[in-house]
Amino acid sequence: IEYPYAEPALIRLADGRTLMVWVGDSGEKADGDRTSIYYSIFTDGAWSAPAIVHESGTYNDHPVLCQAGNQVYMVWMRGDTSLDGMETQEALKHLDLVFSVFNGTAWTEPEVVSVAGNGLTETDYALAADAGTVTVIWLENSENNLLMASGTNTIHLRTRTNGNWDSESVIYTSANMITGLDVDRNEGLQITYSVTTDDT
Repeated sequence: IEYPYAEPALIRLADGRTLMVWVGDSGEKADGDRTSIYYSIFTDGAWSAPAIVHESGTYNDHPVLCQAGNQVYMVWMRGDTSLDGMETQEALKHLDLVFSVFNGTAWTEPEVVSVAGNGLTETDYALAADAGTVTVIWLENSENNLLMASGTNTIHLRTRTNGNWDSESVIYTSANMITGLDVDRNEGLQITYSVTTDDT
């Protein structure tokens, strides 16, 4: 089934193949949970048959990739329960940020990065990796206001080193809108973002 909001992402693997991930609809789940994260590998002039990274049976969206050495890391948004029939504001309370690693052959079991069941939506997330260390950053709004027009906006960070996650930390808090969040690990950990102070 064609899905109009596929958000495809491409990355070149260390061995020269190309990995593509995207959001798709198998047509087998309820409307509120319809999306899954798919992937395919381009090698020898052809794409492999599309496959689902991990089928949770719930909503999945917005995959983000990065690479370090022979491994590709991905984070995406996933429902912690069925969202079918929920109003938007209620559904926003049931979204988690999850993480998986592609080793060139298969994806690992997804790991929840954010605090599970915290009732908040993680947005504007990004990740960067270097030599076995992966850092994931994201935004949260205390009222799940996606426009950040009310409540408190916070930047969260969590790092995974050799397969082990450290504790989540809040590195910035503001009542103003935060945009342009990004992270890099090429020369140590670097985080960039913009804060809007004029709400007109």
